[in-house]
Amino acid sequence: VNYIKKENGGKQRAYNLAVENARGELFICLDSDDKYVSDGLEVILSCWEEYKNRKDLAGMGYLSVYPDGKIIGSRFPEDKMISSQFMIYYKYKVSGDKGLMFRTQILKDYRFPEIDGEKFVTEAVVYNRISRKYGMLYINREIEIKQYHEGGLTSGYDALLMKNPKGSALYHNERNFFKMSFKDKILNNAVYYKFSRTAGESLKKIFLDSNAVFYLILALPIGEYMFRRAKKDTGR
Repeated sequence: VNYIKKENGGKQRAYNLAVENARGELFICLDSDDKYVSDGLEVILSCWEEYKNRKDLAGMGYLSVYPDGKIIGSRFPEDKMISSQFMIYYKYKVSGDKGLMFRTQILKDYRFPEIDGEKFVTEAVVYNRISRKYGMLYINREIEIKQYHEGGLTSGYDALLMKNPKGSALYHNERNFFKMSFKDKILNNAVYYKFSRTAGESLKKIFLDSNAVFYLILALPIGEYMFRRAKKDTGR
């Protein structure tokens, strides 16, 4: 066991440090208040054995459950399937947190962005970047047991995003690389605009950074409304 202590700089910085020091073939991030079922690692390795030579796969996803055994969110459409982290949620409408395992070497190529002054950026930023090149194996096996505590990252999630607007804007801007419906593109860019404005970005910079200027123009009125509403609600 290699224990590394780091001052609190947000989960993304701790994650990056762990990936930097990881020497094993496979990498799993497990929060301190979560755990695996007794044979969880054995199940992961057994299922992965069949697919480990496929270079187009970045890793594997599996079901998370509450301490009472109830599945968090929904199951995958098939008991064993290949898709990507973006498509599994967008196309197949899977919901809820899922346990994830990755090839260590791939994570070394996809680090979390570390934004000055912010301590949070959704893990989906990294997972979506990986999705543009790699697929994942998904299995309907209950392996990860998660506990959600008051004061954790999951509680007050919307407020957390507003406190870290640059990372939140980055996530929505990069979602533009994926194929989405017209409506979803508009809403996505409205939210990108809201977080960018919350971060204090100028209109010029928002458009220069945009990965979908056309949709951003159409989303502008909705985004401005969202920004003003959020500003009023947070008292900023």
